[in-house]
Amino acid sequence: MKTINPLRQLFCIALLLLPVPLLAQTRVDTLFTMSDGVQINAIYIRPAGAPPPGGFPALVLVHGFGGSKRDYGNSAAPIYADSGYFSVAYTVRGQGRPDPATMSGGEFEWFTTPRELQDCQAIIEWLRGRADVNPERVGIEGASQGGLTAWGAAIAQMNIRCAVPIVASPTYSRSFTKNGTVNYFVARALWLAKSLGLIELAPMMRDTLYNAISTGNYALTSAVIAARDIDANIPNVTIPIFMQLAWQDDLFSGSEFFPVFHALRSPKKMLVWPGQHGVPSGDIGQMRLQQTLRFYRRFLRDDLAETIMSADSAVGLTDATTGQLHWFAERDSTTFRPTIPTGHQMFFNAAGALSTGPNNSTLAFPTFYLQGVSNESLTFRSEKFLQDRQFVGAAADLQITSSAVPHQAVVQLWEFNPETKSSKPITRGAWESRASTSGRYQFELSPQLFTIRKGNQVEVRVKFGFPSLPANPPADEFGQISFPPQANSFDTLWGGGAFPSSIMLVLPGQTSGVEQEHPATQQTTATAVVRQGEESAEFSGLILDQWELFNTWGQRVGGSNAKGALSLSPFVAGAYFLRLRVGNDWRNIRVLILP
Repeated sequence: MKTINPLRQLFCIALLLLPVPLLAQTRVDTLFTMSDGVQINAIYIRPAGAPPPGGFPALVLVHGFGGSKRDYGNSAAPIYADSGYFSVAYTVRGQGRPDPATMSGGEFEWFTTPRELQDCQAIIEWLRGRADVNPERVGIEGASQGGLTAWGAAIAQMNIRCAVPIVASPTYSRSFTKNGTVNYFVARALWLAKSLGLIELAPMMRDTLYNAISTGNYALTSAVIAARDIDANIPNVTIPIFMQLAWQDDLFSGSEFFPVFHALRSPKKMLVWPGQHGVPSGDIGQMRLQQTLRFYRRFLRDDLAETIMSADSAVGLTDATTGQLHWFAERDSTTFRPTIPTGHQMFFNAAGALSTGPNNSTLAFPTFYLQGVSNESLTFRSEKFLQDRQFVGAAADLQITSSAVPHQAVVQLWEFNPETKSSKPITRGAWESRASTSGRYQFELSPQLFTIRKGNQVEVRVKFGFPSLPANPPADEFGQISFPPQANSFDTLWGGGAFPSSIMLVLPGQTSGVEQEHPATQQTTATAVVRQGEESAEFSGLILDQWELFNTWGQRVGGSNAKGALSLSPFVAGAYFLRLRVGNDWRNIRVLILP
């Protein structure tokens, strides 16, 4: 009987629904010996045929926590090799258990500590040293833990050309400890890894962090995690980054990944889909794969005709309720973190209702929390919406009393369909009080794009704690679940004029409009050659309605939305990509400016 690693089920990140590669490839299982003598298990897949001039572009692929080289080796790596990318997937040290064929030696300390990153760098340099690999065209991709490795490699400025971190944000403190709570997903994964011996953990995770979480020592838990933060170094990243994330991610929510995206100074793109911690399947999964291949074509093949980095489609967001994908310009992405949030405020009222104003009388909504047994849900619904309304997040303002310290308030937001009597999860947030049995708690739910559709209702569920660990979460749990308090409690949510507890649905900030990505132009890409300081004869007398000029890193270095002539004389020598529009006709032109 085959043994199933529970951590691989928990971190569901393998790309299992990809098309089967068609061409013959060379697959080699191998061991790399690191500088400390530890052997790292790996597999590399060489594309069929002879390498192009300069060598194959290449990818380093890193799996999720508790996985192995096979997670990528049996899924995405063959697809990438079939597309002409020399791919190597390796098992992170201390992981790959219990199969000897995939296990790597050593102890795992943390996702981006120096030793783990040195392993990654050694494999990058091995790739760059191969005669059949182009040393200047190596990228890195990883999911979950592997995405953190990709972030670490980019921040450390390793010899890579681009990075694709999937369902990962380099925000340990903000993701694993928030509003006095500890992330349930982290606690559960650590419990499984240690209790079942699935990962050879170093003492910091095996003893210090595990014991701090198990005993409810929040101060020590947060201090241990904060000591390993790397997000302050995000501005150090100089290579193109394609962030790929999920709205209801158990670990990395919009509260973390939007600030990371804004902090990046290098060429960047972000795609966000609905769902929890994992790589999507179906149509969304195929779209994600195609977007990724386009990104690699642009930066690992220097295809200047590839428009993946078009300025008006820098951020792709899927509406959590409608499932519609919208593309936004980078300048519009700040709408999802308004500086001064405004929105649609609703108050908790009698008989499970949400109203636009507080009740004049004092209202008490009592419930209880029993650790490992039950946490009753208080459910409130709004009136039916008279038209579709789009929002970008929510914020809670709660008046609470409890019989215990600590106690925890959890708010879930759903869209309720009264016709089908069904609810669709949107977002959530939590707050844990460790000092008082009563208080007013104001906190944001994780920001995300969602629409409450005409005829449907907003549904808010308020809970106090979470019932179980390490059992599977109940069916109504999703997203960043908090580790449960260890004290049983009798809890009351207050409402009415004296205690106006409420929820606010945040409206988008000012934007220049939602735009779908431009379809690929059908015109053949031409090449124009001109000397520096001179004008091109090809554009003489041509009046353009719009034009954009990009350098080889995908950065927009010039352009105009005003009708007029094009001038290339101000630009320095180098290779460029020009997109221009005359009427409704878009053209792609490679431009080479000679010195």
